[in-house]
Amino acid sequence: MDDASWLNQLLLQYLAASPTATVIDNEVGSLEDDLLGDRPTLTYLRYNARLEHQALRELGLSALASRAEQLRDMSRPANRQDLNLIGEMAAQQAVASSHFPSEFNIRT
Repeated sequence: MDDASWLNQLLLQYLAASPTATVIDNEVGSLEDDLLGDRPTLTYLRYNARLEHQALRELGLSALASRAEQLRDMSRPANRQDLNLIGEMAAQQAVASSHFPSEFNIRT
């Protein structure tokens, strides 16, 4: 499953000029200077909240850090409130209005 996720991310980053591009591996890098065509063919943004001890502490969620492994179990309904909080805190740090082109502004 993890391989499929990385392959999808590689292809999407190769088709887009993404401000949230991440390093795929040491050979490919983040593809920030590579495009499949002469210009981006889509807009691609990806925001990941890492469910690891240090990452949760960096989000200001030290109280959840000891439960990092347990929180990775997405099939546990008891985790839903904590996962929602993690998503909200990660979004506050990672999502920027500059990531979205003007076409995404529904008020204009």
